[in-house]
Amino acid sequence: MSLIQDIEATIAHNNAVIEAERIRTKGEDTMTMKTKTYNGWTNYETWCVKLWMDDDKADSAAWDSQAEAWLEANLMDNSFTSAERQRVYGLVEDLKNRYLDQMPKLNGCYRDLLRSSLQSVNWYEIAEHLLADNAEILEVHA
Repeated sequence: MSLIQDIEATIAHNNAVIEAERIRTKGEDTMTMKTKTYNGWTNYETWCVKLWMDDDKADSAAWDSQAEAWLEANLMDNSFTSAERQRVYGLVEDLKNRYLDQMPKLNGCYRDLLRSSLQSVNWYEIAEHLLADNAEILEVHA
């Protein structure tokens, strides 16, 4: 599959997800202009990355495993103190670097648009959710 076909497939998938969400919400616009949030996330880009992370079972399992290991190493509970928030940045950097490193080599407008979208992702919010979800799992298994 060529790069253009890959991008077109991604756009088609995103449009299908958006359409399914519009049907689910009975046509209500899920992105509010006042808050700039999207489906409870900071923005569309953050929601989209997390959606794809969750949709890819191998990727999801790898991030869950990394979050679980991070939690065990830091003995962190489900609440985030300011000191713990500082330590979350290691996971944030891992997330961000992994996605930026996987970015296809594009030129011109497409590169700029993709880079801008990835820079708009709230990586900290995704990391917080990963840690909170896995903290709950660890509590259940404890």
